[in-house]
Amino acid sequence: MDSRVIPKTVKIALAAPGANTAILSTALTPTLYSSVFRVGVRLATASVFNVTITPTGGAKILLKLNDAAALTAGAMKTFYVPVRKHDGAATPVANAYNFEVETDGVISYLQVDEMEHE
Repeated sequence: MDSRVIPKTVKIALAAPGANTAILSTALTPTLYSSVFRVGVRLATASVFNVTITPTGGAKILLKLNDAAALTAGAMKTFYVPVRKHDGAATPVANAYNFEVETDGVISYLQVDEMEHE
């Protein structure tokens, strides 16, 4: 099967967002109902890297990547994060996704693509 890839964002040399603060000024929402975000990231400072999910009107959910261990400063890392456009209820609640670092520092590179999966 050919995978469909939908570019979501590419950020280079993003100013330090602050510890435990949203990296992207606008959260990402999936285009497809059920898919995967491929997240490539390089941090200038070693830090734990997190994904946040915020359902519309709901509380933020924090997912720690890399087994909750700090990423090595200057090293590129790729993660695949399953995502859903909404919760699937009769009255769907949309999900928004963002990223955080636990240690403030420059985000050297961040690329997110949405990918179909079987």
